[in-house]
This record gives sequence, C-alpha cells and structure tokens, in this order.
Amino acid sequence: MFDLIAGIASIVGLAISVWTLVVATGARKAAKEAREAVRKGNAAEEFKNLSRISDEFLSHIESDQVPGALMRARDLMSAISLASNRWGRFLSVQSRNNIEEAYSQISVISRSLSTNGAPATPQQKDKLLKICHGVVGAMTKETGTLFSELEEPEET
Repeated sequence: MFDLIAGIASIVGLAISVWTLVVATGARKAAKEAREAVRKGNAAEEFKNLSRISDEFLSHIESDQVPGALMRARDLMSAISLASNRWGRFLSVQSRNNIEEAYSQISVISRSLSTNGAPATPQQKDKLLKICHGVVGAMTKETGTLFSELEEPEET
C-alpha cells in the first residue's frame, strides 16, 4: 500500500513539475516580448527626436541661419548614425535605405553651406529646400511607421 501511495505521489510530483515548466516557459516568452516592445518604443521615440531635429534643420535653412543649420546638420547626422545602427533591426530594408539617403543629403547640404554660405539665388534656395523637405519627410515617415507598428492590435 505504501508503494502505491509513493508511486501516486511521484506521478503527481512529475505532473506539477511539467506544469511549472510550461508556465515558466510562457512567462519567459511574455517577458521577452515585453522587453522587445519597450525597445521598439524607445526606437520610435528616438526617431521622433530625429524628426524634431530635422524640422529645426529645415527651419534654419528657410531663414538663412547658416550657423544654426550647420549645428543641426551635425546633430542630425550623428543622431541618424546612432539610431540606424542601434535600432536598425526594427527598420525594413527600404527604411534603412531611406535613412541612409537622408544622411547623404544632409551631408551634401552641410558641406555646401560650409563652403558657400546661404544660397545666393531663389533657385538655389528652392533646390536646397526641396532636399530638406525630403529629409524631413523621410524622418517623419519612419517615425510614423514605427509608432504605427507599436499601436497595431495584437493577434489573439
């Protein structure tokens, strides 16, 4: 009789151990998903900051404030480099390409402003503003995409 009770206790103990393992695996998966969601939120916030800096950059260009534009270009290039390397896993290939293109455009604008100063003609300023609008658009689009992905309802 004692052997029967010991056998039943062993089987119950094994069942409890298996159940605990299943629950722990689910908890680990939930924690990993939560951590990834927080990281994606951090990425979205960082890209939101890039959008803000690119808006300031555009504002300096519009008002012919070359020193301010150069400072914002430097800030923007540094922040883009950091964000794209740190959060690249959350971006599609197309998004990474768009951000690289924006980085290149900012670099060209910065070098042009450093060597030539503010645009001398309305046509030059118009060309510069078109490029700047493209940069702002790229940063804003990627920010919106990240926030949109964060806000998608979960599939159950």
